[in-house]
Amino acid sequence: MPTAIVTGASSGIGFEVARLLHLKGYKLVLASRSLERLKQLLRELGEGSGIAVKTDVSRYGDLRQLVERAVETYGEIDVLVNNAGVGLYGPFHEVRPVDIEYVVKVNLVAPMLLSRLVAEHMIERGDGCIVNVSSLAAFTPVPWFAVYGAAKAGLKSFTDTLRLELKRYGVRVIGVYPGYIKTNFFKNMIRTRTASSMEVNVLPSGPELSPRDVAARIVDAIVSGKNGDVYVGILNRLAKEAAVHMPKLSTMFISYFYTRGLRRAGLIKP
Repeated sequence: MPTAIVTGASSGIGFEVARLLHLKGYKLVLASRSLERLKQLLRELGEGSGIAVKTDVSRYGDLRQLVERAVETYGEIDVLVNNAGVGLYGPFHEVRPVDIEYVVKVNLVAPMLLSRLVAEHMIERGDGCIVNVSSLAAFTPVPWFAVYGAAKAGLKSFTDTLRLELKRYGVRVIGVYPGYIKTNFFKNMIRTRTASSMEVNVLPSGPELSPRDVAARIVDAIVSGKNGDVYVGILNRLAKEAAVHMPKLSTMFISYFYTRGLRRAGLIKP
């Protein structure tokens, strides 16, 4: 049976990806800081469905241990899903330096390090698939998400480049670019002083996607042999196309709603 490592598997997209990969016959190596939640998922999936590894993706030692456990248990790694992520919301001038470092580590450095750890295994076998879950924020400026957006833009660049490098070895690299998803992401993200005091967001959230719908597109791309990008939802695809082909118009649109949101929150005068 093929083996898949899934980070951020205790909830949201990662949780649903793990379920669907199990149904496709994959052995699972699940990573999260919430070990008990991973064990609960494996109990639900049935005996022998996989292993749970408590992992803080901001720590290289944890990432190395994760890959070592996967190889020791199953002998090979067929799929890596870099899904773990964390948000940072609020005016940039209020952001703590320690939070900048942490958010960049989780959203950008960790996928790079994990990809590096599994790439040699995949190249040696001449097969494999790396999935990086990025964001539409990789394509367009999103006020109050400056650090998160920069990290996700970096992840997009890394994904595109890695795909070109690994193609000749038979290793596929898939980039995933969802928009707003109904998960605990916004509830759990780090907030600055001003953002913590607000009851409303300064920007509209856009169309809401379910984690299961996003996970289904990811798993379909994995099993179908896709070697490219995945966008979920027609409106999100249109938003991406607008950001790429009409950047000035896209930025004007975002600026309008940002200013309106600041007024609604009482942060600037009407």
